[in-house]
Amino acid sequence: MLSLKFPYFDEPIPVPGTSAMAAAQRRLAAVLPVVIGKLDIVAIGNEPFIECEARDRDSARLSVFYETMARQAIAYRRQQGDAGARTRLYMGALNHLELPG
Repeated sequence: MLSLKFPYFDEPIPVPGTSAMAAAQRRLAAVLPVVIGKLDIVAIGNEPFIECEARDRDSARLSVFYETMARQAIAYRRQQGDAGARTRLYMGALNHLELPG
């Protein structure tokens, strides 16, 4: 299993059409050939709510970013056919469920 991390503690989460989003997508594109079809599980975004600025946690930009990254991973896995189907894709984690925030 591999959990991908997109830490945006000190900067806003990228939005489509920006150089920051393009850079995140290039990083993901570099990782996917190494893991898809080889690992059982890839988590696209280890801790989406924890690894971003507080102001982005309730914003649409958090969803848009991770949906964009997930679509890219899903499309790549689909292109790999049966070999890619071996790898299950998940999003995030279920930590800190006891905290109301």
